[in-house]
This record gives sequence, structure tokens and C-alpha cells, in this order.
Amino acid sequence: DVLVQGPGRSKLVIGADYPKELAMDLIFESVLGLGGAACVCASSVLIEEDVSTYADDFYTYAKERLQDKKQQERYLPQLSEERYMWWLQQVRDHKEELVNQPEVYTDSARGKRVMPIIMRANSALSPLVQLELPIASVTFAPLEDEEGLTSLDHSLAVTVASKKSSL
Repeated sequence: DVLVQGPGRSKLVIGADYPKELAMDLIFESVLGLGGAACVCASSVLIEEDVSTYADDFYTYAKERLQDKKQQERYLPQLSEERYMWWLQQVRDHKEELVNQPEVYTDSARGKRVMPIIMRANSALSPLVQLELPIASVTFAPLEDEEGLTSLDHSLAVTVASKKSSL
């Protein structure tokens, strides 16, 4: 059993041989499951393929999936005004790394629900790969060589989506 208490250091590694359609769903569930703030939620995805394209495709996938109100209710916690203001500051602080501006969904008088903060890093060794926020956020980074795997050293959980035994 895992006691879920807050953001952990869980990561995904997606091999070039893993089908992209399956990867999008795996990343979505790993990042947004349990509201995106549990220790088992992925905060970074290391990709063997083109990171920019993958991150852009994931943003589009998440945005399309979250157009459905039921999906919003299932995956996106409601934020209080204070928490929402904190979230906006995080978006501003990471504007240079954002794939795109995250969507905000307003629930009448109940508050706001927000898309995950989706970022892109130039290297698996970037400090962004280790960034942990108590909300759904994810950093996509390239996995170019074995040195990049050192960014997994202090991970709570690592999910590898590949048939390559070397990964």
C-alpha cells in the first residue's frame, strides 16, 4: 500500500518504440490521476523522441480530453481563490518553459479547475525535471543518453514504457 500525502518524485520514461496513442493516455493518467498532487503522480516525462512535438501533442490531447465536464470533475480539483492565485504565480514563474498557456475552467460558484502546467526542458539534467509542485504539472525532457538517466536517481517511482531492455 502507498500512503498518498503530496507530490513525490515519480517519473515516466517513454521509449521510441512505445505507441504514441498509448503514451498520451499513460502520461495523462500518470500526471492527472488523484488530482495530480499525489506522491505517485508523475512530474516529469523523459522521451526518446522529439520532446517539443511530444509536449505539444500532450497539451493538445489533455486540452481536448478536458473539454468534457465529467473529465474535468474527475481529474481537476477545484481551487480556492487563494490556491488559484498561487497557481497563476506558478504559471507566470514558468512562462518561458510553458508549452502553452494552461486552460482555466470556471465552475459557477464553486471555484476554478485548471489544466496541468505543461513544460519543456532542454535536457534531462535540467532542474525542471526535479520540480515538484502540489498540483498537476509535468516537464517533458529528452532522453538522449545514459547520463540523462541520472535524473531518475532520487525518484519515488519510475514507469518505463518500452520493450527495450536497455531502458
